[in-house]
Amino acid sequence: MKSEDRKPQNLSTFPHSDNKAASPSKRELRDATDGAKLAVLEIKPLGDKLRAVVDKLNTFSDAVKSITEVHPHAQMAAKILFAVIDLIGKQAESDEKMQELLELLEQVYSFVEDSARVNEMLQAHQDLLKALAIRTIKLAGFIERYAEKQNFWKRLSQNALADVNSEIQRHKAILEDLMKAIQQRGMLQIQLDTQFICAESLAKQCLPGTRIGPIDDILNWAMGKSDDPSPVLWLSGGAGTGKSTIAHTVAHLFRQMGHLGSFFCFDQNLSGDRRHEKVFTTISRDLADLHPMMRDAVTSVVQALPAAQRSSSDVLLQWKNLILPSFAKLSAHADGASLPLIGPILIIVDALDESGDSRTRESLLSIFAGGKDGEEKLPPNVRILLISRPLDDIYDALAESRYVTRKSMDEIPETSTRLDIAQYIKHRLDAQLKGFLDDGQVQNLVDASHGLFQWTYLACEYILGHHVHGNRRGAGLPKEKRFKKLCSPKRSGKAERGDDLLYSMYTTILKELFDMEDDDIRNLFLSVMSQILVTREPLPRSSLNAMRDYMSGVLDEDKDISPVIDHMGPLLTGVSNPSIPLRPIHTSFYDYLTSKSASGDFFVDVEATTMRRGMAQSTLAVMKKKLRFSIAGVKTSYHKNTNDALAAAAEEIPPELQYACKHWSGHLTPLSFDDNLAKSVTHLLYKQFPFWLEVLSRSLRTTSVPFSRVITWLQEGDGKLAEFARDALQFIQLFATPISQS
Repeated sequence: MKSEDRKPQNLSTFPHSDNKAASPSKRELRDATDGAKLAVLEIKPLGDKLRAVVDKLNTFSDAVKSITEVHPHAQMAAKILFAVIDLIGKQAESDEKMQELLELLEQVYSFVEDSARVNEMLQAHQDLLKALAIRTIKLAGFIERYAEKQNFWKRLSQNALADVNSEIQRHKAILEDLMKAIQQRGMLQIQLDTQFICAESLAKQCLPGTRIGPIDDILNWAMGKSDDPSPVLWLSGGAGTGKSTIAHTVAHLFRQMGHLGSFFCFDQNLSGDRRHEKVFTTISRDLADLHPMMRDAVTSVVQALPAAQRSSSDVLLQWKNLILPSFAKLSAHADGASLPLIGPILIIVDALDESGDSRTRESLLSIFAGGKDGEEKLPPNVRILLISRPLDDIYDALAESRYVTRKSMDEIPETSTRLDIAQYIKHRLDAQLKGFLDDGQVQNLVDASHGLFQWTYLACEYILGHHVHGNRRGAGLPKEKRFKKLCSPKRSGKAERGDDLLYSMYTTILKELFDMEDDDIRNLFLSVMSQILVTREPLPRSSLNAMRDYMSGVLDEDKDISPVIDHMGPLLTGVSNPSIPLRPIHTSFYDYLTSKSASGDFFVDVEATTMRRGMAQSTLAVMKKKLRFSIAGVKTSYHKNTNDALAAAAEEIPPELQYACKHWSGHLTPLSFDDNLAKSVTHLLYKQFPFWLEVLSRSLRTTSVPFSRVITWLQEGDGKLAEFARDALQFIQLFATPISQS
């Protein structure tokens, strides 16, 4: 078989990485890559096998440049491998054993090249590619030692040569496992309607030494060390009590132990993503990364499903068709007992209260409570941790279930919470308030917090003045005075525990930032915050500005949102980094702004027609302005989508256009029929429909319901256009699959 005809072998498992590589700079990576290519040109001809390896190495060098989490290790691998190949070229051209290793290298880099074309997103495989690069470094070291000592080894006994062969086989087995893992993960990502949701954040984890009690309780329950056999633990608590911080900490601990099945986070700022429809498809994909046998089980279950069921948005079907069969198939290897893994498998669902409304949560809650073939069907070492506020529908579904144990943040001893908050205050303020911050002052601020960690975070941000600079009204107030202002008896007497305390802090910060008696400031604040809250998924600053260009009623001097958001770092994400979407940093801030009784002058009416109409106008206008033929620059539709084409599309399509194509119907259909808006819809359907399909090609399966609402909206005033839209919907339903693949 010719080397160019050889296909990479199927592979399967978790990375076997036991050493860390250095982390060189991007410039060094470019230099190493360029230098490597020059070195390649100097290698003397070594036959077809060696030339094939050199070609694959060149491809690898180009591929790793764009993978920021992998490139330091890939750089090290590139440096060593090119040096080793040069060494081999001089010393080991005819050595049979070295030929075997070169053949292995060709398979490895053929695989990397093929996976870069086939898999949907290289970003989805960063951990495995990193492990592959680290393993390649180890393999290169072995080849180098082999080449340097080949003459000596030739004089060794057969036993020594057998050891070399054993080492070669060990490297092959590990690389094959890694390649199979990437192949199977790519298949699941393409065939299941999943979402890249939530990785535990170090910034969101508990400060070391805090929250020890509740974290230990969760660990003991998950590991089966407590007297509680319930497969589900529900951790509930009010806004700002630190629930999600505990969730991130536990997720990190279990990931380090290798027993985190999945960490799924809901977010009310991302309602347009309809995350509640992707819960178990995403969890299935995550479980497949946990263990080779789990991945094989999930893969076989998915491959056996009809295509329609793989992309079903019905969470009950997802549970019955994906989760339960996967665990059942895996349990069969252990005679129906617990999974063939040592220790627990923990699945975490954070912010369950942000999964929509009670209607969207109904089936989910029924499953978690043990109904509808719920938890009683799971193996005994699978545990599910739910995090939420105690909303009525969640409480009614979970509180009395025999499969669910409830832990409340209110059960944490007050003394423990006070000690944890005091430790956090010292950590944040000690360096800034030296000579002022003594134990008495710390306790004053602890008293003012009433046990709320989110309030304590905001208080520290306020004291440090992170929300003001320049000539803002509060910019000249010393940190010590800010501290005393928060601890004043007058303030403590007015604020109550829970939401009222957080709302009072939000008001304090906003009053220093915005003079709401000034009509211009007030109108700009309400316009900007209304846009941020009404968007169906967060957008970065540049995209929000781009959409304001097309909103009627927005003055030219008000089209830049920077004067409002530049000072709201404690309250919004994405303020300091323009590429990060802007959203409320905590759910309670959204609740505050949308409650007139809580926010007063800062109340944002998200139901007002003005901004909803403005968003409908801007989404349609953005599409009219920016949609064009072959926006991704794909030369032909006769081939399946490649990773390169998808990456090019992501770079070519700005976030505001992606948002407009995805959500224009959601902003349009709640409004009454309007002739001007209908004209924009006419232009889209008659003149830009194919271009719109190209942008949404990967998510066309989810557009049927929103598009059917457009048809209903059009029927109120333009029956002819409604008929055309109905034909367009039929076209989407018939050809969504081939369009998404080409």
